[in-house]
Amino acid sequence: DLIRPLLFLTFFSVLAVFIQVDLHIVLQGLRLHIPGISGLLWIPLIVAAKVRWPRGISGTYMAFASSIAISLMGYRIDFGIADCLGGLFLKYGVPGIILDGLWPFAEKFLSCSSIYLVSVIGISALAHTGKALFMLLSCCLFNKILPCGLVMLVSLHFIFGAMGGAIAVGLSPKLAFLKQGDN
Repeated sequence: DLIRPLLFLTFFSVLAVFIQVDLHIVLQGLRLHIPGISGLLWIPLIVAAKVRWPRGISGTYMAFASSIAISLMGYRIDFGIADCLGGLFLKYGVPGIILDGLWPFAEKFLSCSSIYLVSVIGISALAHTGKALFMLLSCCLFNKILPCGLVMLVSLHFIFGAMGGAIAVGLSPKLAFLKQGDN
């Protein structure tokens, strides 16, 4: 029964990419640049999928699928190595890897709902902040200019990642009711 989770994760990945690209186009049209705002849309989907299939590397798989989808759409960003498929995988892969690596800590608190919810929100914030740190590294390596100040970049990614984790709590029935359904 491997096909069902892979299809689900792939669907969520592609949905996340479409939402993120559409948000970027709308904000660009409004001449707004808000670093990390994608965390309000992308992080909830990735966390909700991680809640549904918590085992293995589902976060990293979603990052890989998102990278391929965004690459096939021809969407480009100007952050050095993030312009190529490998760079896109790293940009989206860092949050997926952080999510996969820290998720077992959240699951240890399943019996205590408040600690579990806070840990999910914290892990979401750290995962999205990892994306900002990748952008910082990429800009430094390729002599690019950061889209805003360093503190603002990291802070906004952290805040929007935390807000995305809170949204995921509402999106995922398994998280909202803390049920351990079939995985």
